[in-house]
Amino acid sequence: MTHSDRKLNSTSNFDLVICFGYRHIISSETINDSQCRIINLHTSMLPWNRGAHPIFWSFFDNTPLGVSIHEIESGIDTGALIAQKEVFLETASLTFEDAHTRMNQEIEELFIDVFDGIVGGAAFASPQIGGGSFHKTSDLPKDFSGWESEIDKEIERLKSLTKDHR
Repeated sequence: MTHSDRKLNSTSNFDLVICFGYRHIISSETINDSQCRIINLHTSMLPWNRGAHPIFWSFFDNTPLGVSIHEIESGIDTGALIAQKEVFLETASLTFEDAHTRMNQEIEELFIDVFDGIVGGAAFASPQIGGGSFHKTSDLPKDFSGWESEIDKEIERLKSLTKDHR
């Protein structure tokens, strides 16, 4: 097992690649040349909130909150789904940081549940259905108070600032 935040340029030394919180885009060439499965653990209910800050966007856009394990392909968070779990959080007094911690726990639990199937080849993937949404890091509202802010209060405040919310 190797843990790294360096850019992945080859999977030749691996039997399985698991990305979680990985900030780099894996090139199409690396993906296409790979002889092993490359999967991603993503803290959103795909196809909703692909890309950056998925937990923030679940609350801001009122889209489903959840966690997904998917195969990596050339699109960002567009790969076939291996497993998903919808998550419901009581947001009263909950901060974005608290939600992030909880969602990381949820994705880790889901991964533990399906790990044997992934390694053993029994965990099959199915295409994502529906359009969903995608966000870049730069989409985060410039007036966002920060991850330690309470979700309900911050979403209300941000939405009151502008009509188009961005």
